[in-house]
Amino acid sequence: MRSGDLTSIYVPQVQDEAIRGLSRAREDALRELKTAKHRLKAFLLRQDIRSEGRATWNAAHLRWLSEVVCPTPARQWTTARAKEATFCTACSRLTIGKSSRNSPRGRPASK
Repeated sequence: MRSGDLTSIYVPQVQDEAIRGLSRAREDALRELKTAKHRLKAFLLRQDIRSEGRATWNAAHLRWLSEVVCPTPARQWTTARAKEATFCTACSRLTIGKSSRNSPRGRPASK
């Protein structure tokens, strides 16, 4: 070390790795939520179902989504599954967000 050939490294502790894991899970949940929203929106557009509102994914838009009715049972079933996937992913993301705020070291560090 004195000659400068070797440099010291930091070996992460168990808590550090746990925080990194939580951060990765949060990023994954955000990516999955974005994908689920795109999938639902694309499905509705293929059925020529469009929201009248300006903003998407706010309270009014979510209310509108809950009232969407498709013309056939198969499409209604598909719409219901897409809504479920979106809402379940959103709940997962919220749960991970709460966990990261309640972690002993605060918010997880990004990459």
